[in-house]
Amino acid sequence: MAGNGVSDTYGRGHSPGSGTYSLRKGQPARPWGFGTTVAPPGAVDIVAEIHVPPTDIFSDEPTPLLAAFTFRRMIPEGETAPPAPARQCATVAPTAPKTP
Repeated sequence: MAGNGVSDTYGRGHSPGSGTYSLRKGQPARPWGFGTTVAPPGAVDIVAEIHVPPTDIFSDEPTPLLAAFTFRRMIPEGETAPPAPARQCATVAPTAPKTP
């Protein structure tokens, strides 16, 4: 997890961090969750990165990035409800990860 998290005039929630979570093909999972309240004005800046699994889970060596999902939004002063959601995702054909 990266980015500045969720921030407003009172402070910030979510600090960048990392961890290991194994996803299984065909099995939906929720590897991370976060909840907070924002008092406008504020901002949301969260990046979720998916990397090639490390060969040694105790290694701190970076592994190749497969995908990154960015959630970024400015919350204007006076906003009382979020705008209607819009589809912002694209379907991407799967590719085999490149081995180092």
